[in-house]
Amino acid sequence: MMTRYTNIKMRVLPYENKMVLELNPALAEHLLISNEEHIRLSLGQKQLTIRLIYRQVDEKELFISQSVFDYFNIPFEGHLMLVNYIVQSKVLSLGPIIAIMTDFFEMGDQSPPHFRTIHQFCHEINQTVELLGGIAYVCHPKDIKETEVHGYINIEGEWKKQLLPLPDVIYNRVHSRKIESSPSFANLKNLLYKNAIPFFNEQFLSKKDVYDFLFDETHLRTYLPETEDYSKEKLLYFIEKYPSIFIKPVNGSQGKQIIHIRKNKDMYAVGYSSGKKAKTSHPFHHLDSFISQFEKEHRTSNYIIQEGIPLIQLNNRPIDFRILCHKNRQNIWKVTSAVARISNAEQFVSNLAQGGEMRKPLALLTTLFDKTTAIQILALMKEISIELCTMIDQKTFGLYGELGIDMGVDYEGHLWMIEANSKPSKQIDGEFNQIRPSARALVEYCTFLAFST
Repeated sequence: MMTRYTNIKMRVLPYENKMVLELNPALAEHLLISNEEHIRLSLGQKQLTIRLIYRQVDEKELFISQSVFDYFNIPFEGHLMLVNYIVQSKVLSLGPIIAIMTDFFEMGDQSPPHFRTIHQFCHEINQTVELLGGIAYVCHPKDIKETEVHGYINIEGEWKKQLLPLPDVIYNRVHSRKIESSPSFANLKNLLYKNAIPFFNEQFLSKKDVYDFLFDETHLRTYLPETEDYSKEKLLYFIEKYPSIFIKPVNGSQGKQIIHIRKNKDMYAVGYSSGKKAKTSHPFHHLDSFISQFEKEHRTSNYIIQEGIPLIQLNNRPIDFRILCHKNRQNIWKVTSAVARISNAEQFVSNLAQGGEMRKPLALLTTLFDKTTAIQILALMKEISIELCTMIDQKTFGLYGELGIDMGVDYEGHLWMIEANSKPSKQIDGEFNQIRPSARALVEYCTFLAFST
């Protein structure tokens, strides 16, 4: 059965040392509160027994004594919240309290914080909870303690640091794999498990791990380019078998450190997606020369080799598609958005971080296929992305509520999964004054987690 929510605003009563909540009898009836004198009030990870007073106050507001506000570390009054009453346990829950956990630098001179690549997106999540109900704040992993959090909450457009309640749910947007693999982060996860605080998108995904457990699903193999752990022998095998191949870091992101090798008559053209060697093709007459150089410069255990797929192009610029998927309030994977990405003229990867350009997917597909085929390709792309998300979610440890699936299309219209991302990019170019669908989708999934645990 779906949880029943009601939107209310919280107001402060100037009562000191009294644990009191005042509400309109009509609101109490709507919430199925039946003449109770005392109930348990729940917010974040705390509960408190409070006395109910029934008065003819605004039906869309709850009036809570100052002592209760202080007990829960509620940051300010007048905030729209979702409320749910459980009759059997006599618990009135307010929420959701959403923590966006990320790593960022704080200046010691009272300068406002900057949340790096997700700064704008944090504003959008905050705007969404203001519309739908709840409290969202941003915090660094080091600032989550046993009973409280020192985080940043948006007050009248500015991020202010203050003491905040432990959240109902945490959205993990830590940028650093090093932080995620640190002992302090392991201790934090143990704290969250102990307090039963849902913590989703728990870690970055390994390209090879994702490939291996999707390959176990026979019906998905047709969408997977052949992939193996790097070795000299495998590299020679792949370059003999395919016209082009990619060497990718297992834990890479944003299209960085990818190497493309293409056979060209009696030589090999090698391209690099990032670094000093990028944007130029480097010729090697003997593959052994490249292998010697590559193995000298890299820890080869951190790389995979992947079959190169002849993906569709526009003006010799490769195209792929980012299908962004989220779980909804019913805990079901849905496609939230889809974009086509065209690589920079000097690049072979289409990531926006490497200069790629976004387009509407159907409009782009119809320049290369007839309209009926283009519609079918896009529909199948979304269907397969949901299936891929479901499998990744089932086979990966921890909770996942957001995944970015990168898909490619060859000239025969066949689909290929290029990559799955548990921390899909939120960067945008220039000014942006709208709330993206992904912000709303994330708040709705957080609401599901907050009221179902």
